[in-house]
Amino acid sequence: MPYEYNLLLVALSFLISVLGSFVALEMATERRRGNDRVSGPAFALGGCAIWAMHFIAMAAYTTPLRVTYSLLSTLTSLCLAVGVTGAGLAIAQRDPSNVRNLFVGGIVIGAGVLAMHYVGMFGMNIRATTQWNWMLVAASIVIAAAAATAALWFAFTVTRRWQRALAAVVMGGAVCAMHY
Repeated sequence: MPYEYNLLLVALSFLISVLGSFVALEMATERRRGNDRVSGPAFALGGCAIWAMHFIAMAAYTTPLRVTYSLLSTLTSLCLAVGVTGAGLAIAQRDPSNVRNLFVGGIVIGAGVLAMHYVGMFGMNIRATTQWNWMLVAASIVIAAAAATAALWFAFTVTRRWQRALAAVVMGGAVCAMHY
């Protein structure tokens, strides 16, 4: 079956992911100033950098078949992205100098990213048979967990804005790599 990607939407999905990652990193630096809230960074990272990027990327995918989305699955995927990102941030914030906390928080966020991605894909209504390339699924698992762990490390260790900007580009690239 022929398909293609709208490259403008692919670029937009990357930009959204980078901007959401940057905002999340900026908000997470408030942790060092005594602000332990995770809702803002969870919405920026989970809702924007991950979830919005995912659905813009899905819109970039064009095929001759008609595709619609289940509202319930779509909203569930948003709740997963934000909720699990918040949980992972909360775990890491307990003691960000503890490598185990960063690792566990990264695994939790990575699992949430995967759950969001595949619940979102499950919500696609399309007259086609899905065939999974299990090597690509495994690669997406590794990318999601590694990117989330790196995101937490950056969030709690870098101190300069240019470092957070560079980290946001890396994170946005990882989120896109996991998707595409």
